Amino acid sequence: MNIPLPSNDIISLHQFVASADAPLYSTDGTPEDEKEVLFRLGHPNGWVWTAYEAEVDSDGVITCFGRVDGFESELGYFTASEVLEAGGFLEIA
Repeated sequence: MNIPLPSNDIISLHQFVASADAPLYSTDGTPEDEKEVLFRLGHPNGWVWTAYEAEVDSDGVITCFGRVDGFESELGYFTASEVLEAGGFLEIA
């Protein structure tokens, strides 16, 4: 399900991440094909960010670990707000 969120309103995602129980580093050592997808962020340019771990810090920033598929496909860290502010959309897995 795609959930378009205004760039200044990611309260729903904050609540989801807080209840998901998949903090950063919680899947270290787990093969990628066994990690559970929390959510995906997409962009009209075709890029997709898949979050396996995520947590909200004290400033409200949602930091994620997962796979980004764009020009290349790689694992790494990203912030959900940057993707959403750049015109991205949310898909709860």
